[in-house]
This record gives sequence, structure tokens and C-alpha cells, in this order.
Amino acid sequence: MKRINLLKRSANYKGLRKGFIDIATLLLVSAFILGTISIGPLFPNDPNPSNTIIRAYLKEMALKYNIPSVILMSIAYTESGWRQFDASGNPIINYNSQTSFDIGIMQINSVGRNDIDKLKTDIFYNIEVGAKILDGKWKITPGIGDRDKNILENWYYSIWAYNGFSYTNHPQNPDGRHYQDKVINNLSRLILGSDGQPLWMPIKITKPDPLSISNPPQWIPTPIPYNYGDLYSGMYEGNNAKLLEGFSDIVVPVGKDFTLAFLMQNVGTTTWIKGNDCHMLLTISRGNFFQEYTDYIASNIVAGDAYAFKFNMNIESIGTYDFTLKMFSGDQVFGSKVRGSLEVSDAKAMENTSDYQEALDIGQPVKVKFDFQGADNLKPFVDISLTNQSGNVVYSTILQEDITNDLLSTSFVPISQLTFPGTYQLKERLILFNGDIQELSDFSLCPSYLEVIKPFTLNQTNQTGIMLDSAPRSGHIFINGVDTGLFTPTFVALPPSSYSISIAKDGFDTFVTQKDVKGLDFLLCNLNPKIGNLALVPSQSNIDFGTVQNDESKFKSLSISFSGVLSTPLIASADSKYLTVFPLTATTASNFTISIDSRWLSVGGSINGKITFKTSSSSVEVSVMANILSTNAKIYLLPDRATIREGESLQIQARLCSQTYPINVASFFITYDTSLIKFDNFFINSSLFFSNLHSFSTDFSTTVSQTSEGRIEVSFNSQQGFLGDDQIASFNFMALKKSTGTLITCENAQVLSNGQEIVVITNPSNVSILEKLNLPSIVRNLSTEALIGKIQLDFIGASQGSYPLENYEIFRSKDASVENAIYIGNTITTVFVDNGPLERVAYYYWVISVDSMGNSSSPVGPVSAIPLIFSDSLPRYVKLEFYIGKPFIFINGIQMPMDVAPFIVNGRTFVAVRYIAEPFGAQVIWNGKTQQVTLIHKKLIELWIEKPIALIDGIETPIDEKDPTITPFIKNGRTMLPLRFVSENLGATVGWDTKLQKVTIDYKN
Repeated sequence: MKRINLLKRSANYKGLRKGFIDIATLLLVSAFILGTISIGPLFPNDPNPSNTIIRAYLKEMALKYNIPSVILMSIAYTESGWRQFDASGNPIINYNSQTSFDIGIMQINSVGRNDIDKLKTDIFYNIEVGAKILDGKWKITPGIGDRDKNILENWYYSIWAYNGFSYTNHPQNPDGRHYQDKVINNLSRLILGSDGQPLWMPIKITKPDPLSISNPPQWIPTPIPYNYGDLYSGMYEGNNAKLLEGFSDIVVPVGKDFTLAFLMQNVGTTTWIKGNDCHMLLTISRGNFFQEYTDYIASNIVAGDAYAFKFNMNIESIGTYDFTLKMFSGDQVFGSKVRGSLEVSDAKAMENTSDYQEALDIGQPVKVKFDFQGADNLKPFVDISLTNQSGNVVYSTILQEDITNDLLSTSFVPISQLTFPGTYQLKERLILFNGDIQELSDFSLCPSYLEVIKPFTLNQTNQTGIMLDSAPRSGHIFINGVDTGLFTPTFVALPPSSYSISIAKDGFDTFVTQKDVKGLDFLLCNLNPKIGNLALVPSQSNIDFGTVQNDESKFKSLSISFSGVLSTPLIASADSKYLTVFPLTATTASNFTISIDSRWLSVGGSINGKITFKTSSSSVEVSVMANILSTNAKIYLLPDRATIREGESLQIQARLCSQTYPINVASFFITYDTSLIKFDNFFINSSLFFSNLHSFSTDFSTTVSQTSEGRIEVSFNSQQGFLGDDQIASFNFMALKKSTGTLITCENAQVLSNGQEIVVITNPSNVSILEKLNLPSIVRNLSTEALIGKIQLDFIGASQGSYPLENYEIFRSKDASVENAIYIGNTITTVFVDNGPLERVAYYYWVISVDSMGNSSSPVGPVSAIPLIFSDSLPRYVKLEFYIGKPFIFINGIQMPMDVAPFIVNGRTFVAVRYIAEPFGAQVIWNGKTQQVTLIHKKLIELWIEKPIALIDGIETPIDEKDPTITPFIKNGRTMLPLRFVSENLGATVGWDTKLQKVTIDYKN
């Protein structure tokens, strides 16, 4: 799994901090392959949400159901062009027949649905239903390759099944719709939305050979080359719980206690109740290591509030560990899983006390130092807090300095109205991140790599001056118009006098005040934004990409901050197709990734564009500049980035490109890491395609030789000269072990045109190797049992593969074709009861094992059963026959098992309530809190455990006038009721055969 940064989001809710900073990491999974360009649907006064909103929700729902987001996005576009409503505001409806039609953005078919109105009016509900359907199609269609859901090529059958898994869409059908090919073709196109952004980043998916697909389709290998999606990156939010704050890529010490904490917000409509087993499960895994931790809520959490879950742990081995967060209410999972990673490190960190002074005068700086060993590339922060003798934090700050020569050295001035002379406790928490990460606003939930607590004394000072602080901080301080060079918060020594004090900060009005300094004074000022109630402040107003080659992309980071309350989302947009910005929306101060793709641009000259950030009341523009450099020739590797698994093959193309000079000679070396990948074989292109300026030619030759282990020499010669862009040769490699980075490079390239050497550029191939994927095993001994109005499935559970088992999903159909089955529920046990509604027909069932990453086994089944169903909810005639002590019942002559046999107490026959009520069509309701049984039939019958009085239509009625000890009770987990009392009040007659110990009940409606 690729490491990711979890998002930190702010929210307006009671008792929580505001102004968290988003951390966004843009992960490019596949090469940007240019197809045709089109513009998404645009309508005046469009009744549909903006493409920005639709894009975000499609991605959220895709990731929620473990679907690569581009797959769901392209299906939505193919179905409706990302439209729920037409220009008049009516839902998009396409009729198949008089009784069948498709609805909305995902074109959900109407047959058998009772939510048609909601599918028509609610675009977000329509999208989620479409995602559920597609996820179900994945599980019941034949597998492709190793059934890795993150391989886009593995979704070919599932996309096909979304439109009907029949010969109509078979690629060998000359008259077929070939729906899946349309979806895949759309994925390779650049389609610009109404917000000026691509609906998705184009990607070329490899289709399977049509001749390899049988009819009906069976398993086929994954087409090569293949591409990975975005399932192993990013964070997504569920319907009930949302991660507000958490840290990925955090570094923790090996073999020492630390605490991981996550702030979760209740975004549902119910309260998380203490004592109802509401908890979070944290799973830590790496290779064969697997550990689970649980934290239960300690108080009720109402909707909108949040709770910090904390986990204490100690990990004994260094390395990168994956973690998964899941919320539970009892044994039921709610919300969505959140994934991230942490780095367990043996880097040494220790406090350096060479300059530390335990006692200082107020206003003097406190010096902080740490020595390091083995902390290369780690990003350090120091969380400082000062606690008084009562245990209250009176001062806190975050310090950030780079590690230079294995030393971190910085300082701070304790400044607060509450900081008076006296003894304090100083806590220094060293926090490390793996790699470069922008400073965050809050570190309270971050685990410490090293924690130092020591006494600290502030002495009274004879100096006069002023302690200055501002909100937001980092205000530039001027005294009587003179620049002090200092920034808030700090202490400024001043003799007693009256001073004009100014504090300036970009994007805010300058704060000016007059202050009489008489001794040691304090001043806190609030800086007001310049534009209305909200000022957007970019970290830079100009982005200069410098020189960009004419076939490459470059990326830069830009942060947007503001002061005030953001009442509507911040929307980002670019003014041209060669610029992109990610993310497109934000609800708090955020980091954005700005990218420029030079393939849209003409060679030579300067390029100017702009990125606009808007809210409902404010906007700011950032200019973007680049110079496009003309390159005469390029030798490049495709794909330039790829993800495969251990033991899998990867094909790398070496291509030659020249648009200006005819190439006669080209030579270069392919180098690779032999410890990570193995070279298998190569293939030389025998029919290079030349541009229209030249005809097809055979005057060229290509030679490939392996000069040494890990080094391959390639030479190309052409008398006529090559113009265009084509493959010279391809090379097959096999992945040996997990790794990531630049594993294959192109080196020492030389290109000649008519004897003259010309400039040539090359690129490497960044290959990530994941661990080999093992799917969960299939379940065994699947069987069914027909019950009254329901069907029970039993099976022997599966064993886990690469990831822990999540649950078992159940699919049902009225025929034996798994392609027609629908998802009906899941279970974490090996028993599942299908409560219908069912008819008196045969039902077929399949069970699929699913792991925590959404990978699934093949379906097991079908098994079938016919439930015992009576003609109406209130049947015309039912005859029941019970035998005392016998664990079975005859219903209209059909023998059925009973889990508790009838028995006699004080001369009265008792039987479990379900065996009387359900055959008569009565609804049974149990209230465990009040120990009450309610039967809803022609009459309302209410009984209570151990109580001799019942209510019949609200009227108190003795259960047995002669014997008040005859009351309902519980046996073996079943509610036992007096048979005669219940039967007669349901309108039946009761007969008794003493000789046979038999009870006969006749019911006529």
C-alpha cells in the first residue's frame, strides 16, 4: 500500500478547535495519455450540481465501495454525461419498454425498485446506488487476473455487467453494444467539465483480446500493460463518522511506548451512546505482523460533536506499517475505513542541554537543542508547553527547524498574560515526519518521538518593555514607525514612554495602537482581513515553472490561508487546459498542487496563465509562468511510472521521438536494479511507422545486447532518417521483491542526425512493487435451511489472504445464474438469515469472502431453498399440530423442526411464540427493555414476561382466570406463551388429544 497523508479538516462544531490545515497529497497513478478532447455538458442555469461537486462525490462513493474512482466516473459519463436533470430540471429518463426505464446520472434500472422517486430527485443517492451495483457486479462476474480491485484492467467484466453481462455486449458480437469498450474509450479522452477542469485525468486501459473471451465469459489473465487506480491512497469519509484529525507518515520510535490518536466527528443523525459498545478498531499490519487495538467512547457523542480515540502501543521492529481505522456500534461497522501508514524508526534523538538555562528573566529566549543520529530526511517539529503549579498550560507553541549536521537548534520566548514569575514545568515533545511536510496548526494528537519534561523558572526582570502577540501570529512589528525586524510573539525591550506600535501582515489590515509602557506590559491584537470578512492569502502570488521541456509536466505546491469564518467552500480553477489544480475545493486553509502539462503548449516562447481561488465573498488570483524549451529528440521509457506485485511481469517500451531532425543513429543503455527486478527477454519493433513526410521503410536496424548484469545496450540505425514517435524495442522484467523508486533508467543516450549530434532527453521508469496479493479463500460446506418466511444459510468460514477478513457477502437470485444475483446483505459470522420479503419459489444463494481492502473470493454456490410462505399475511386457513415434548410442528401437513419443543406447566401447554403467530400472519414485536411481547393481527395483543395480565386491544385480560401463575416466560432464549390463550385471541380453535398428547389448532380467516 502506498503511504498517504490523512486530511486534517476543520468544522464548526461545539468544543473543537477551528482552523485546521488540510494536508493534500496528489498521487499520480498512471501516465497521462492524451486522447481526444471534449467539453462536458454546459447548460445555462444548469439544474445539476457543478462538475466540481459531482466529481468529488463520485470519488467519495467509488472509494467507499472499493472501486477505482476513474471507473465510476467514466461509467457515469457514458450513461448520462454527468447529468441527473435535463435543462428543464426534469430527471434524465431513458425508456427500455413500457415497464422498464433507466434513471438519472447512473441510469439505474427501475425494475423491482421501491425507491424510484428518490433515484429521480436525489443525484447523490443515485450515484451511491450505482456504486453499490457496480461493486456487486465485480463480486459475481468471473475474475480477471488475480482479482486485484486496484488494477483497472481487471474491471472489464464488471463494467460489461453494469450494462448487462450477456452476448449483447460481447466483444466478438459484430452487432453488439460493446458498452464496456465505450466506457474504456472515454477513459482515454480528455473531457473538460463545466468548471474548466478535466473530469478525470485521461488514462489508456488495455483491453483484453476479444478472441480470448469465451461465451459465456470465463477467467482470463490481466491484459498487459496494466494500470493501477487510487484504492491504496487518499482518505474518504463515511455517512456516520468522519476523520477530522490524524497523522500518516508519522515516525515513531522502535521498542518504546507511544500513543496514536485520531479525532472522529459524528456526522450522522444519531448519538453515539456510551455503553452501547461504540468503539474504534485500529489494525496495524506489516508482512506477517498483525495487531488490533480497541478504544471505546467514554461519553455520549451527539451528532456534530467529535471524540479523540487513543491507542497505546509498542512496536518491536523497524519498517513502514499500514494501519486501518474502523468505527463499530456493537459488532456492526459504520462509516468507512480510513487507511494510512506510520514509520517505525531506530533513529537516535536526545536532548542537548549545552545552552539550556533552567532559570531566565521574563522576556529572555529559551534555547532548545536536540542531537540526532540516523534521522536523514526526517522532518522535525517541537511541541512546546509551559504548565504552572496548578497543572494548567499557560503557554504553548510549535517550533520547526531543519536538522543540520545532526543538530536541531531553535529558541522561543514564553509570552502570555498568564506567564508570571514562578516555577513552571516545561514539556518538549519532539515530533518527526517521514519526508517533507508543511507545518500544521495543531499537534496535540501527534505521537511523540521523544518527550522531555523538566522544571523551569521565570524570574522577575528589571527590564521594561512589552510582550507582543497577534492573531494570527507572525505579524511584523514596528515601533514608532521603525522596523524592529521582530515578529509576533516576542518581547521588545523598551524604556518607559509612550509608543506607536504597528503590526503588519500580508492580507490583513495593519494594526496600529498607542501604548504607554511603564514596566513589563502585554499586548495582544487581532488582525482583520483586508477584504470583507474573509481574505484569501496565497503563500505566493506568482508561480514560475522556469524552463519546461515540451513533453513533460511539472508540479509546485501553493498554500492558501485566511482569517475569519469560511461559510462556503473555497473553489479553485485554472484558466487554461494546460494548467490543473488539486484539490478543486476546500473548506479550510489548504495546500494545493499546481501542475503544468507542456503537451498542450507550442514549443518556444513564454506561457502565462492564472489560477483563481474563490469564495462567496472573496477571490484571489495566482499567475503562472513557464518557458517551453524545444528539444530535438527524446528517448523515453513507457510507462514512466507503474505499479506491479511481486512475481508479476512488467513490459517497458523504449521509444524514440523526433519532430524536427531525421534521426540516423541512436544509442543508449537500459539499466535496472538486479536485486529488485529480473530481466527476462526483449522484442524489437520490425515495422517502425514513419510520419507522412516519409513512407514506410525497412532501411533501419535495431540491436539489443546485455553487456552486463543490470545493463542493456540498444542501438538504432536508419539511412533515410527517422521522424515521428514510435517504439524501438520492448523489454520484459519480473518483480522480485517489494520496493518503490526509480528502478529502470535510460542512460548515456546519443543521437545523430546526418552525422551531427543533437540534444536528446531521456526519462526513467518509476516502478512500485507491492507484496504479492493473496485473496481470501472461499467458504466451505454452504447449505440452506427453509424456515417459516425466511431461509437460513450456514457455511464454514474462509481463511484470510494478504489482508484480514472483513465479512461474508450474500447474493440471491431466482435462477441459477450468478450474473443475475443481487446483493442482499453480509455477516461476520458463518450464519445468515434471509428475511425477505420472499415468495414461495426457489431462491438461489452465493457467498463471497471479502477482506479489509475490499478484495473478494470467487462466489460459492449456488445452493437453493424454498421458504415456507403462506398465501397472505392473514391466510385463509391454517392447521397446526403440536406434540408435547416433540421438537417439530405440522403446518398444513408439512413437518417443520422446532428449536424448543412444546411442554406443559400446571396443566397448560406452552409453545414458543413464533410457531403460533407467524403461521397466522401475525407480526411479532419484542421489547427487551420492558420484557414485552406484542402481537399485531386482527387484534392488538400485549403480554409481559412473568405477568398474568395481558392487554387485548387495550383492555386488561387475565391470561388464566383460575391460575395467576400462568404467565409468559423465557426458555433457551425463546419467549414461551400459553398456547390456548394466544391461539383463541388470534381467532383460532384449540383441540386436545390426551392419548396422543397432541394439540391441534384450526385457524379460519
